[in-house]
This record gives sequence, C-alpha cells and structure tokens, in this order.
Amino acid sequence: MSESLRVGIIGLGRAGEKHARAFSRIPGVTVGALCDASRERLGPLTASLGARAYTDYRELLADPNVDAVSIVLPDDRHRDVTLAAIRASKHILLEKPIASRLTEGREIAEAARGYPKTFMVGHLLRFDARHTLAREAVAGGEIGRIIHVACRRNSTITGAAMYRSHNTDTSVHLMVHDVDYINWIVGAPPARVFAKGRQLLLKEWGMQDTILATVEYQDGTLAALEACWVLPAGSPSGLDDRMEIIGEKGAIYLSSSDEGVHLVTPSGTSYPDSVHWPDVNGQVSGSLLDEIMSFVRCALHGERPMVGAEDALRALQVVDAIQRSLAERREVSV
Repeated sequence: MSESLRVGIIGLGRAGEKHARAFSRIPGVTVGALCDASRERLGPLTASLGARAYTDYRELLADPNVDAVSIVLPDDRHRDVTLAAIRASKHILLEKPIASRLTEGREIAEAARGYPKTFMVGHLLRFDARHTLAREAVAGGEIGRIIHVACRRNSTITGAAMYRSHNTDTSVHLMVHDVDYINWIVGAPPARVFAKGRQLLLKEWGMQDTILATVEYQDGTLAALEACWVLPAGSPSGLDDRMEIIGEKGAIYLSSSDEGVHLVTPSGTSYPDSVHWPDVNGQVSGSLLDEIMSFVRCALHGERPMVGAEDALRALQVVDAIQRSLAERREVSV
C-alpha cells in the first residue's frame, strides 16, 4: 500500500483547525486541501499549510489529489457531506456524533456498510490514555464484571451558544461521548433508558440545560449519566467530567476536569487542557493527535478503525432513546 496520504479538511472551526494542524505533523501525510464557507478562516491556514482552498465541499471531494477527508462540521451537517464523501470514494474521518438524528445516522451507517475505504468516527474518549487504561483493566478482569457506571460531563454555556442554530442538544453533543465509551467497556447491547431533563437557560434554543439518564444493558449493567451545558462562561475549565466504574472485585475512578496544570494570573484561575488537544511546543498533541494517527494507520495499512459506523450508530441509538424518554416522560427501549 501507499505510504503517503493526501488529506482534505472540511470545516475549519476550532476543531477543524486542530485537525488540520495535527494531520500536518504526521510523516507521510500532506494536508493539500481545506474547505470552509468562510474565506476569512481559509486564508491564514491555507497559506501556512500550502493547501488549496475551497468554499464548496463538493469541489474538494472532486479533487483527484485528495485521498482522505476529515469532516469537522456541526452535527446537523454530517449526513449530506459524509454521503457525498462515500460516493467520492475517500477515506473518511467523521467527527462525532455520526449524525444529529437517528434516521440520518442510519443512512450513513448503511452507506458505510461494506465500504472498501476507511470509515472512522472520531469518538475521542477511546483515544484518551486514561479511559483506555480503564478499559484495559475492565477487559483484563481486574475489577470483575461491571455492576454500574456513573459519569458526568458538564460544560460551559459558551459551547451551547456556538451550536444553538445546528439542531443539536446536550444529549447529542455532550452525553454521546460517555454513551459510546460505556457501550465500549460494557460490551452488552443497551436495552432500556429513562431520562429526565430541565430547560431554563437554553429553552429559547430548544436545548436541555441538564439531562440525567439511566441506561440498563442486556447483561444487567446499569449506567447513570449526567450532562449539562450551562456552566458559567467564566469557569476555570471548559469541562467538568468524571466517571466511576464499580465492579465485583474493584473500582476505577476517572477525574478529567483537573488536568494537572493550574494557571493563576491577574485575570483569574484556569485549568488549561493538557489531554485532549493541547498545543505542546507549538504543535497539536494529546488524544486528538492519537485519534488522527490511528485513522492514518487505518487508511494506509488497512487496519480496522477503532470506531466504525456501527459503533457510532449504537451510541446515537441510546441518545435517541434518551430524547424519546424525555419527550414521553417514561422508560423506553433502545
């Protein structure tokens, strides 16, 4: 197989810019094309990477010098672009979630079934060293069978404000991280969901401020999930997340919100990201780089993706059940 990969990035928001910079530091990878509706965002990055600039994703997908694409768009724009990328026969890295609606997620998963190129969904927790170590401990039987998992993922209202016009919600954008990870470590299919939520600050945007959900798996494992999108904008960390995994013989505790670095300055105290996608010596590092390197290995050497379309669809099925439970005010089946 070829030892080089020519990549195009579709979507140059904060995450898309990180993707472009991460790909560009991998030997054998060339970021040759960038696409965004904003020429203002395109300008500096295309100049620094020497990439071709597009404002229409269809033109980028028609570029014969692009082997793979990273789709880093708002949740509600995944379907059309991803299906077009499949038709164009590109290797595809799609940022999570697979889609914002279950019907669209099913369309993508069906189109990706049997796809001869790499199709991977970027669920970042599977590349976080702490979560990977926890999963290996579970898989190795160190804590016995899982009895229950409890987690929280609370983020600032600034994120909700960014996504308010993109048909997403706390369950789709935040809670889906933990849903996918818990599906991964439990292994059994999710069976039933009950959820409660509250809309106050985000009601005008059609979003849930807070969701509390329980998921019962077919093997009896219970999961309790908490997510909110209304932490104050001035919080020292943009994310307050933690998880406990209780087993027959032991327990695992993950605390991610304190990442080991505290900055205290005249403007206040902050806990900068040192795990997910920090800039280290001017280069993107952390879990995102590991995710992208995994995708490159899959595209170049035919390795199986860590998160395929069916995995991502299972997470979205649980999210859909959470939304139905909220609407119907009862327990629902997945």
